Amino acid sequence: AEFRKAQLEIKKNFDVVLTRLTTQSKTEEELETDLKELKYLVTRTGGLPLGIKKDDLVKAIRSKKAKGFWPTNVEYAYQALIREIAYQQSPNKDKDIENPL
Repeated sequence: AEFRKAQLEIKKNFDVVLTRLTTQSKTEEELETDLKELKYLVTRTGGLPLGIKKDDLVKAIRSKKAKGFWPTNVEYAYQALIREIAYQQSPNKDKDIENPL
């Protein structure tokens, strides 16, 4: 129950930022800040919380991107977010990098 409550709280934080990104943010700075905030949440959480799928997140962001205004820096922030999610969800992140054998 504790875990679920914590996950719901985290999901709420994600939803707030995602909603702001897709509906309110208009300038390059706002869009970039929202994406960086999502990346920070992913890093802090160690992935995505229960109830948020990577595909759903990507669809929401890409629908915003398709509406037109999407500067280069915003794209960089988006790519960094996607890479961070992939890294956090990777089963190999605890591997010993020094010793590949």
